[in-house]
Amino acid sequence: MNAATSSFGQRIAKERAHRGWTLRHLASLSGLPYARIHRIETDPTREITFLDAVRLADAFGIPAAWLVNGSQIKDRMLAAARSSSEIEVGAAIDAVLPVLELAAQLDELDGVTAHRPASLEQPRHRARPRDWGRDNAERLRAAWGVPSGPVHDLARLIEERSGAMVVVAALPEGVDGLALTDPHAGNNVLAVGETVHWERQRFTLAHELGHLVAGDRVVEAVTSTSSSPMETASSEFARNFLVPLGDLRSRAVARSEPWDEFAVASLAWEYRVSPAVLAIQLRRAGLAPDSLVGRVSQVSANSWSVLGGWEPERHSLAAASATRRVPPALIERALRAWTRTLIPSATIARLLAEETEAVERRLSELGIAQDESLLSTV
Repeated sequence: MNAATSSFGQRIAKERAHRGWTLRHLASLSGLPYARIHRIETDPTREITFLDAVRLADAFGIPAAWLVNGSQIKDRMLAAARSSSEIEVGAAIDAVLPVLELAAQLDELDGVTAHRPASLEQPRHRARPRDWGRDNAERLRAAWGVPSGPVHDLARLIEERSGAMVVVAALPEGVDGLALTDPHAGNNVLAVGETVHWERQRFTLAHELGHLVAGDRVVEAVTSTSSSPMETASSEFARNFLVPLGDLRSRAVARSEPWDEFAVASLAWEYRVSPAVLAIQLRRAGLAPDSLVGRVSQVSANSWSVLGGWEPERHSLAAASATRRVPPALIERALRAWTRTLIPSATIARLLAEETEAVERRLSELGIAQDESLLSTV
């Protein structure tokens, strides 16, 4: 058996399955006969020509070298990977690999070769995870110019201030989020799973930011059962980044009545966290008894939103959190490269997980076109 040929065929089948394409559809896009592609996928003795690789790679919108040799980026991710669960890390990486691969491809096209770590404050290390999480959340908020108040567009804030890319994708079952760094290029990705539970999604994203701050720049699959000291510290970081204790103490000074369940739910909505998270922060600040957390948790966040009158907006947020998100800055870079004829439209389609024809239609509708003078020289 020819191992290289066998791997090539497997990669073709995997790329095709990832897009939901039939063999005939791939044949129409690549210009290769249906029977030839079928043999490439199933016959490990089949000879692969350079033209085969180029046409198939163009159809998928990826460099031919990645299709022939496999993704070096994924290999680097797997080499650095660790997981606190039994989840197959490779599947989690696959969900966001197109983002890291395209970022690396655009870096190469733009001549960006320097390591570009996220611009974050150096973490302060303490023995207790709770202290570490609170301290570093407060320091990062101050460094980013948002020492207090709610942060509604968390993904945008992270991307603008840290340079990390935020992705919402269909992660493997049991994985809420993960932090990825290409150790060679220095590109960082924070990924969270598609879900209607948008408060949980925001908390997971803040949790992953905690990993990034800690310099924990490897694959870290986050599950509801994760309980390592770093997981505890990152969860504490998330709570304090989303709801600073100083904010609660300032509000308590002006508040004459004790906190009740509805007041907690209302403030939780303002800070875009679950009522349970807000209640825990009140307890951390010494402003509420332990029993309040239990009482608040007995009623769903959705029920609180109906009672409070913010259910319609919460519903729209839930719909958005269940939708795939690709970093806007990366899309903009890809479009610029496409207009310069440096990448095919299939590359943008791969990033957006859409059909190439649909992407080309949208580009035409928006009046975005390739530079014809460059096209004539290709």
